[in-house]
Amino acid sequence: MNREEFDETIRREGLERYVRYGAPDSTGSDKVFLFKDGERWYTAMSDERAVVQPETVREFDSESEALDDMLDGLRVLKSEQKFKG
Repeated sequence: MNREEFDETIRREGLERYVRYGAPDSTGSDKVFLFKDGERWYTAMSDERAVVQPETVREFDSESEALDDMLDGLRVLKSEQKFKG
């Protein structure tokens, strides 16, 4: 998946509010992060307290792989938010 396809998919599925580009920080609660460090791409998810859950940090060789993983994480986060009410 490329960035254009990703952007179209998140708009269509209403996932924009959960996306955060860049390294995790303390202002991103209930977000899925996408960032690059050196030659590697990473995704991570934060909870309602903006704390990154270590078990959600994943590493990828390409942006395309990371975007696919990020999309999966966004869908999970959206469904969790619906469940919480």
